[in-house]
Amino acid sequence: MIFYFPPPPGLTLVILRFWIFDFEIQTQFSSSKLSFETWI
Repeated sequence: MIFYFPPPPGLTLVILRFWIFDFEIQTQFSSSKLSFETWI
Protein backbone atom coordinates (compact mmCIF):
# COMPACT_ATOMS: atom_id res chain seq x y z
CA MET A 1 0.00 0.00 0.00
CA ILE A 2 1.33 3.41 -0.95
CA PHE A 3 0.99 6.32 1.46
CA TYR A 4 1.36 9.96 0.54
CA PHE A 5 2.36 12.31 3.35
CA PRO A 6 0.84 14.27 4.74
CA PRO A 7 -2.42 12.43 3.96
CA PRO A 8 -5.77 14.14 4.49
CA PRO A 9 -7.19 13.62 8.01
CA GLY A 10 -10.27 11.90 6.61
CA LEU A 11 -8.17 9.50 4.54
CA THR A 12 -5.98 8.74 7.55
CA LEU A 13 -9.07 7.91 9.62
CA VAL A 14 -10.44 5.62 6.91
CA ILE A 15 -7.13 3.77 6.54
CA LEU A 16 -6.79 3.43 10.30
CA ARG A 17 -10.33 2.06 10.65
CA PHE A 18 -9.81 -0.47 7.86
CA TRP A 19 -6.44 -1.51 9.36
CA ILE A 20 -7.96 -2.05 12.81
CA PHE A 21 -10.93 -3.89 11.26
CA ASP A 22 -8.59 -6.19 9.32
CA PHE A 23 -6.48 -6.79 12.43
CA GLU A 24 -9.55 -7.77 14.46
CA ILE A 25 -10.66 -10.18 11.72
CA GLN A 26 -7.23 -11.85 11.67
CA THR A 27 -7.11 -12.22 15.47
CA GLN A 28 -10.67 -13.57 15.74
CA PHE A 29 -10.77 -15.64 12.54
CA SER A 30 -9.81 -18.98 14.10
CA SER A 31 -12.25 -18.73 17.03
CA SER A 32 -15.04 -17.46 14.79
CA LYS A 33 -14.42 -20.27 12.32
CA LEU A 34 -14.61 -22.85 15.10
CA SER A 35 -17.84 -21.30 16.40
CA PHE A 36 -19.30 -21.23 12.87
CA GLU A 37 -18.46 -24.90 12.32
CA THR A 38 -19.92 -25.76 15.72
CA TRP A 39 -23.22 -24.08 14.81
CA ILE A 40 -23.40 -26.13 11.62
